[in-house]
Amino acid sequence: MILVTAFEPFGGEKLNPAEMILNLLPDRIGGTRIRKLLLPVEFKRARELAAAEYDRISPAAVIMLGQAGGRGTITPEAAGRNMMNGRIPDNAGCQPDHIPVVDGGPDLLWSTLPVDRIIRGVRALGIPCERSENAGEYVCNALLYGMLAHNGGAVPTGFIHVPYIREQGHEEQPFMELEAVCRGITAAIETVADEIAEKRAVCLEPVTAENLEAVLALRVDDAQKHFVSTAAESLAQAYVYAKTAFPFAVRSGPETVGFIMMGYYEKKKYYTLWKLMIDRKYQHRGYGRAALEQGIAFLREKHGAREIYTGVLPENYAAKGLYRSAGFEETGVFENGMQEMRLICGQA
Repeated sequence: MILVTAFEPFGGEKLNPAEMILNLLPDRIGGTRIRKLLLPVEFKRARELAAAEYDRISPAAVIMLGQAGGRGTITPEAAGRNMMNGRIPDNAGCQPDHIPVVDGGPDLLWSTLPVDRIIRGVRALGIPCERSENAGEYVCNALLYGMLAHNGGAVPTGFIHVPYIREQGHEEQPFMELEAVCRGITAAIETVADEIAEKRAVCLEPVTAENLEAVLALRVDDAQKHFVSTAAESLAQAYVYAKTAFPFAVRSGPETVGFIMMGYYEKKKYYTLWKLMIDRKYQHRGYGRAALEQGIAFLREKHGAREIYTGVLPENYAAKGLYRSAGFEETGVFENGMQEMRLICGQA
């Protein structure tokens, strides 16, 4: 089941396209049940109602919808910001002035939706869709940040803004046709449902004589080669550090789609996500995130890891985004040209 939320009209508007889209969505998309929840445009109550519904139904994903007047495309948000600032009062009259959503929370919490994959899926229909790095500081952002803080990104969770529609009469502002926006949001939900199904099919399998050739055949694109070791290089390290290295093939059904290796760094006394690569044929399908989640679970459950470290090249923005979405944070330490990131287990 996927929880989809939307907001009522606000700011003197008679319509909210997010609510209209919610009403038009079918009860099932791609074989997945859709639970619809209409929320008030209220900083506190919207978060409380959404969190309560999440706890009640334990959905496989959370997709929140809202209006962003002035934008001309569908815009999945990359992150929620720990800030509430009301340009106008909410529908209950509350108008916070630079107040954090969660006291002591990090500045940003990253969406765990497959944002780039959603964009490709929507654009494939000829519908404009762009990534947004700014969810604002109004109720939409507070809901996004609040939900990510509530569920820790344990399931795909994020927010998608939609523009004005023609029926609202803002002809001087960018707008889209309701039918096109509805098709775009349906495609976004289908994308998330597909990723959930794919993740459920992913498993980690120890590297053995039976799958060795498939692991050695894994390749990344030329532009990614300087970011990751080859599988052969990683397996050579696993051989040398056999007592503390844990190499696995990433499998989806009968296919070997990637490679992951965890380990224990004896010098510093901590567990590490050492290697992660997904073959170029299988990228952008959620396999990397699924493998990462299972690797974290392996270190937690099999080895009792309380902290997990990894290192990335500073310019490897895709990897850093993936790790952030799983709860890793930069420590400020750089070693051998690598930027250290740490996950406190229990925060993923």
